[in-house]
Amino acid sequence: MKPIYVLFPVLLIAVVFLSGCPYIPAPPPDQLKVIVTSLPSWESGQSGSINLTPIGGTPPYHCYIKKGSALPEGFSLSEGCVLSGTAPVLAGGTTKRTSPTFTVVVNDSAVPPASIELEYQIKTVLEFPTLIPITSGKCTVEEYCSVQVAEARGGVPPYTFLSDSFSKGPPPAGMIIDINGFLTGTPKTTGVAPPKAGRYTFGVCVKDMVGSLSCEKTSVVVYPQSTSTSMSTSGKGACSSNAECGTFGTKYCGGSKNVRCGSDSLCHCCLTLRGESCISCSTGCTGGTYCEGGVCVFQTGGKTTD
Repeated sequence: MKPIYVLFPVLLIAVVFLSGCPYIPAPPPDQLKVIVTSLPSWESGQSGSINLTPIGGTPPYHCYIKKGSALPEGFSLSEGCVLSGTAPVLAGGTTKRTSPTFTVVVNDSAVPPASIELEYQIKTVLEFPTLIPITSGKCTVEEYCSVQVAEARGGVPPYTFLSDSFSKGPPPAGMIIDINGFLTGTPKTTGVAPPKAGRYTFGVCVKDMVGSLSCEKTSVVVYPQSTSTSMSTSGKGACSSNAECGTFGTKYCGGSKNVRCGSDSLCHCCLTLRGESCISCSTGCTGGTYCEGGVCVFQTGGKTTD
């Protein structure tokens, strides 16, 4: 069972008008209330339970179904405010089913007891969608990027993708998750120099046609901001050997002569410790670099300084 928020309870709140404008007084901090204000969906034929979680007032709390109201068949409510049951098996061709509204009464143990009423419905869906993270995306700081970070299966298509409100971490600044599961925008950093690169892990959710929701973590790699572009003597941005690459080291790699001709025939700056020795892949490649020819090199084109 996964949480799908489908209904808000009905609570009666006094409205006071001050100077012609409506004003809703804030409830006292110890006022009886319930945290679970809407119920998750149940998958067809599956069992589940949820604690309505009363707070405030005077514990312990007592829950029951209001006279004249009724729980859906297969469900029960304990005095301790736990709702449990097994969702009905949906008939062939049916993708969702919503129960009639029922009213839960919650009392605390004060004398006389405080009491509130909440209205709920139980939504049954055929199948929950499954979100599949895609973590192979790569972007560059200050360059527009659009990479797929998630896809889905199951549930009831079509799907809509959205952020999980940053509960699993935010995407890179300047980027958003679009409805098709792509991370789009221009990666930016604010108040940080040099721009921050690295792997960003964040949450993404998928919602299917009947409103069922599934969320997972995904990630994307952001490479350092480009500062220049290496060019060979041919003027085509390609290199034929490491020796040819080396002629561009002083200009494009912060004074280092350690430039490597990559498998893509473009110039790559290797990672050093401000010296003239490239760092071997055996020690691990960090800082937005990857392994090329046994040493750690920056992104295609030598677009950074070490």
